[in-house]
Amino acid sequence: MNIKNINFKNMDKRTITYLGIGISSIVLLIIILVILKLIVGNRISSNQLENRMKNGAIKYYEKYPEKLPTVSGNSISISIDELVKAGNLKSLDKLLKKGLTCDGKVNINNNNGYYLYQPVIKCSDGYETNLLYKKIIDDNKTVTSGNGLYKMNDYYLFRGENLNNYVKFANKNWQIVRINNDNSLRLILIDNVESVVWDNRYNIEKKESVGKNDYSISRIKDTLNKYFNDENVFSKKDKVYIVPQALCIGFRNKNATLNDGSIECSKKLEDQPIGLLQANEYMLASLESTCKNTTDKQCKNYNYLAKYNTYWTLTSNSSNTYEVYKISSTLDTYAAYTYAQPRFVITLSSDTLYSSGNGTVDSPYIVK
Repeated sequence: MNIKNINFKNMDKRTITYLGIGISSIVLLIIILVILKLIVGNRISSNQLENRMKNGAIKYYEKYPEKLPTVSGNSISISIDELVKAGNLKSLDKLLKKGLTCDGKVNINNNNGYYLYQPVIKCSDGYETNLLYKKIIDDNKTVTSGNGLYKMNDYYLFRGENLNNYVKFANKNWQIVRINNDNSLRLILIDNVESVVWDNRYNIEKKESVGKNDYSISRIKDTLNKYFNDENVFSKKDKVYIVPQALCIGFRNKNATLNDGSIECSKKLEDQPIGLLQANEYMLASLESTCKNTTDKQCKNYNYLAKYNTYWTLTSNSSNTYEVYKISSTLDTYAAYTYAQPRFVITLSSDTLYSSGNGTVDSPYIVK
C-alpha cells in the first residue's frame, strides 16, 4: 500500500486509527528486530568457524610475519584463544550459535616456500574438521591379506590390484601409495606424461653418452623441478599442499631381496618438492608371495603399480654407472639415456581436507 496515495479525507476516524496502529506495529517490529540483531549478532555454525579462524590467522601473521616458519617443511600453530586475545577473532561465546562450543587451532605449514593455513576444530555438535587422511583410513579398514590397506609398522600401505586409493588433485589423477607416519599422503600420478630420458650425459665407463645414474645430478631431476615450477602444472593453490620430501636415491643390486626401503634410503636428497617411485615400492605393492627381488617377473601379479605405461623410478643399478630401474609392467634396469614417463610422486600435507568421493576410479577422493 502506498501511503502517499491514501485519501485520508474520505476515511472515517476509526479507519484512520486502525491504519495508524498497523503502521506503528510494523515500525515497532522493525525496531525490535534491529535491537535483537545488535544484541545477538550474526552468530555462526561450527563449519563456518573454520573460515573465520583462517582469515584471523592470515591477518595475524600479516602483522607479525617474523613469526612464520622460515624453513621449508616446518610448521607452527596458533590457538583459538591466541587469535581472540590478539583481536583477530571474536570471542566464541559471542560468535557461535547459543550453546555451541568448539576447540581448535590453525596449523601454518611452510611447504616449499608456500604457506598452508589450515584450521582444525572439534565442536560440541559433533562437527570435526574433515581431514583427507582420516577419511581414507575410515573408508579402508586395514587388512592382512588380499587387496587393501595394510598397517606396516608406523605407516599404512596400499597393496594389491583393485583398490580404492584414487585421488583427484591439481586437476590430475593420482593413486595413494601410502599414508606416512606423520599422516601425510604419498601419491603417484597415473595420468600420462611425455616420456623423457633419465639422463644423457657422457659416461666415462661406457665411453659414450648413455647417461649417469646419479639422481642428484640427473636430467630427470631438472625435468621434475621444471614441472613443479610450472604454474600450468601446479598452481600456487596446489603447491601449498605439497610437502617437501626426502627422496631415497640409493643404488640397488638386481639380486637384492631386502624390500623395506633401507637399500633405497641409504642415500637421501632432502627437501625435494617432487620425485619418482622407489624400486622397492613397486615390489611391496604386489601380493605375489614369491616376489623377492627385481628379477622376479611375477612381481607384476596383483600389483596396481604394474598396469601403467612405461615409467622411471628413482632407483639406480648399483652394478654400473649408467643403468636405472624402469617399470614396464615388470621392473628391470635400462640405460639412463632411453625414454620413459616421469610419473610424479608427491607428498600431500596431513592437513589436506576431504571434499567428496570414496576413492574408487569412478569416484576418486576430491581434495577440498
